[in-house]
Amino acid sequence: MIFGQTIYTGNRFNQEYIKNGLKRKFVEEGKANNHNFRKKLSANPRPLPAIPPSPPPVLVAKINAMGGYDVRLVIEKMLYKTDLDDQEDRLSIPVRQIRDAWFLDEDEQKIIYKKGDELSVKVLEPSDNRCDMKLKKWSKPNSLTLRTKWKEVLGRNMDIVDKETNVVIEVKHFKKGDIIQVWSFRKQSVEGLKPEHWLALINMSRIQQQ
Repeated sequence: MIFGQTIYTGNRFNQEYIKNGLKRKFVEEGKANNHNFRKKLSANPRPLPAIPPSPPPVLVAKINAMGGYDVRLVIEKMLYKTDLDDQEDRLSIPVRQIRDAWFLDEDEQKIIYKKGDELSVKVLEPSDNRCDMKLKKWSKPNSLTLRTKWKEVLGRNMDIVDKETNVVIEVKHFKKGDIIQVWSFRKQSVEGLKPEHWLALINMSRIQQQ
């Protein structure tokens, strides 16, 4: 009986022969299918889980010296003209490009996304200066913006370029077209209350040139 049907043959020997032959056929087909599966698996291996990025060593040293922890990559982006415009006075952080949404804890996400309020953060600049700024949601386009003192940050960190010749007069820490990273970390406050939320800026274009 095979799949509910009986095969009638001339004698018992023929019945056993057919039965064993079909069994052998099923076993061989099973081996062939397993071989093909293994072959496909080896040709198309499963991707390994993404390894969380690590900050550049120079930034790791700075964060460790400050006693920072819970380090997360917020974004890696190019500096555009609007990011360096004094009139705009903001650094844009497009939401879709954010690498780790949990750089904001639940309370901070409610403040920004639900209430639409500003979140106070501290900023570690490439120049090693430190300042207090605000992080706020900006709906057009769908972005977060780092603002209130961004113009001052530009003054301390942006290369000075001759407007007529476009020649760099004074090299500082970044210019239009550079690739920067924004990293988030926490630091225990002096008062022992809620940990301070820091954002650190680093110019990856300059690091790669070194």
